[in-house]
Amino acid sequence: MSALAIIALSQGYRVSGSDARAGAQLDAVREAGATCFVGHDARHVGGSDAHDDARDDEALTLVDPPEAVVVSSAVPGDNVEVAFARRAGIPVFSRAQWLARVTRGRAVAAVAGTHGKTSTSAALAVALRSAGLDVSAVVGGNVPQFPGGRNAVGGGDDVFVVEADEYDGAFLGLEPATAVLLNVEHDHPDMFEDERAVVAMFAQFVRRVKPGGLVVACGDDANVRALVATLAVRNDLPENRFTEDDVPENVRDPEAVSCVTFGFGAANAWRAVDLRADTRTGGCSFTVTHEGAFVSEMSVPGTGAYAALNALAAFVAGLEILRRERRGRDAATDAATVRSLAKSLATHEGVARRMQMIGATERVAVYDDYAHHPTAARLATAAIKERHAGAFLAVAFQPHTRSRTEAMFDAFADALGVGKNLDALVVTPVFDARPERQGQTERGRRDKDEASGAEAEASGAEASDLAARLAARAGGAFAATEAEAVDAVVDAVRDAMTSAKTRAAREDKNDFHGKKQVVVLCLGAGAGFDVARRVFARLDELDRGDTASGSAAVRRDADETTR
Repeated sequence: MSALAIIALSQGYRVSGSDARAGAQLDAVREAGATCFVGHDARHVGGSDAHDDARDDEALTLVDPPEAVVVSSAVPGDNVEVAFARRAGIPVFSRAQWLARVTRGRAVAAVAGTHGKTSTSAALAVALRSAGLDVSAVVGGNVPQFPGGRNAVGGGDDVFVVEADEYDGAFLGLEPATAVLLNVEHDHPDMFEDERAVVAMFAQFVRRVKPGGLVVACGDDANVRALVATLAVRNDLPENRFTEDDVPENVRDPEAVSCVTFGFGAANAWRAVDLRADTRTGGCSFTVTHEGAFVSEMSVPGTGAYAALNALAAFVAGLEILRRERRGRDAATDAATVRSLAKSLATHEGVARRMQMIGATERVAVYDDYAHHPTAARLATAAIKERHAGAFLAVAFQPHTRSRTEAMFDAFADALGVGKNLDALVVTPVFDARPERQGQTERGRRDKDEASGAEAEASGAEASDLAARLAARAGGAFAATEAEAVDAVVDAVRDAMTSAKTRAAREDKNDFHGKKQVVVLCLGAGAGFDVARRVFARLDELDRGDTASGSAAVRRDADETTR
């Protein structure tokens, strides 16, 4: 929503809006020129607080009535601002509807997938801008290389990079010229009953690609392979979609939607081969090949296979988009274009809360990541263990939505298992961003119909109990508040540091020379989840105390992003 506000401002609209709570995103929109309010009130959309016996000066209207109201999927239909707008005849758009309106007629590059779409869409937009295209972009996280470090940028060229969100079918309003498919698996159980429902939604998205468009697909993902294997060929008949065998040769081009694949596997057209840790940068390096031929060496700041795949996706999509926009040489053999994209990806500063280093002392590093799905949590911990081999890993995890936590309980417990993937775990209460959306699947509606209202609504106590059970199953501890979580993580770090010192003294050596002894990784997608910064502030204070007594420390700025 904040990204759409920034795009609207870049297009010359006067923008106002409100959020349930104050925060950095609201501040960013205000700094960009919007009028912002905390809390919801009809006066925020041109209403007044007038009542029958009010004086004229009491009938306060805070803003003029807008031409349109755009609403997040997290806002219930009975919201006071939405209700007033409808009574007043002001058009009300969903986020997806407004995004479709904003991008209509543009060459949309839509990045979709269960995981990695924020990092990939940000990398693609920054790379295209570095290559000279004045692209617009809407991304699900703050990008340091965008103006003001915001999550959107308005540009003058035709290309519009969009992080394409599958929740509530938000991406179905797009008509991409280029669609990037990273991976597809079950998520958002409040919306999708099972993986087949998710795949079906992505199939609809693929069918939205414009005639003559391109799908850049990760061939390593089974669901993505299935989607592109049935990629239809169009003609000018009403349905517009057929299998290739049903369409005569003379109508297959130029309406055909083409596809290129990328990944590690040998069957992909574009491959990342010889993946290796880059000890110089702390990231990873690999060789890019196309149909078996060498294209470029690549070094990126991110760690692990998922970082390499995201970078390769941005590289391939960037090459294809530049080739189409410039209508010149084959981009795969255009050495200057390849160098430009490789350099941009090598120097990409990442996205806030995507494996973001919050700070580091000589012995401890603290990271913040948006992971809130078992697969993402597993990949994040694996990347940290690869980057900081041998270090004690403490994880603070905020579950995101009760429906996801319940549906994927066992998978979360496995991904966050103490002694298996990490060394200490603290779980906070569930952040339920969309409690009103429970019961959106067919099964959920049946269950809700059969239950009483009291049973259908999850109480705070029940959400806390769910998080506590997850912590116990994974072998960790439950913290009822964020402050308790900070205390628990700091205590775990201090214990680990003491153990490391004892071991080093006993063995008369320090195995951690030049390395981090302890790494803290904070995972969660909830608004205002600030455990990482609070933990680092405490640890930095403790380390300053140690420094005063004789041990040295090296610190980094708390805003450094490493992916």
